[in-house]
Amino acid sequence: MSGTSDRRSFFKQLLRGSAQTAEEVATAFRGDPAVLVATAERYGADRIVLARRGATTRLLSQPAALAAAAGDATGTSRVVEGNGWDAVALDPGATLTIPTAATGPIDLEIRLLTPATDPATSANRFRLHVGDATNDLTATRRDDADFTVVTTSVDLQPGAPLSIEAIDPITVQSVTGFVPDPGPPAGWSVATTTDDSIVWQRQP
Repeated sequence: MSGTSDRRSFFKQLLRGSAQTAEEVATAFRGDPAVLVATAERYGADRIVLARRGATTRLLSQPAALAAAAGDATGTSRVVEGNGWDAVALDPGATLTIPTAATGPIDLEIRLLTPATDPATSANRFRLHVGDATNDLTATRRDDADFTVVTTSVDLQPGAPLSIEAIDPITVQSVTGFVPDPGPPAGWSVATTTDDSIVWQRQP
């Protein structure tokens, strides 16, 4: 994209660094396409660029720090400020609920801070609660990266909570999710697609 359309794209309009803007971005990416396009329209954006994988699209993208700020953490937790990122450190037994409007099958990516220089991150076990179901997961620390992404697939029923419970001390940076591509809502259409992205465009 270039020219006027590029300048008016959703991310060009939204990613400006303010706390209010960050909260609006997080709200837009909770899995509801209608909320996503409504937010884009409020900013006057005419395009939305979304990551895609096969037949799925990333409509869920939640920073852990914003989830915690919304009061969705229990137990002992604290925000960790990094260089261009924030995360939430959870002590054993603490939980962090991820705000989401997505339902049905979701391919999740849970990003955790696991620096090789920190002995405290040698064990990174946590429990994912999906409604009444639970799944024990472990982030395997890498020697060549400070972050580890744990992938899993869930089936989230309407109204069911999605939360992370620390078994070991863990630090969660974000949770993203790819859902079966719903297509753009009324008033929007698909402009272009590539192997890893799709662009929704507001119709004239």
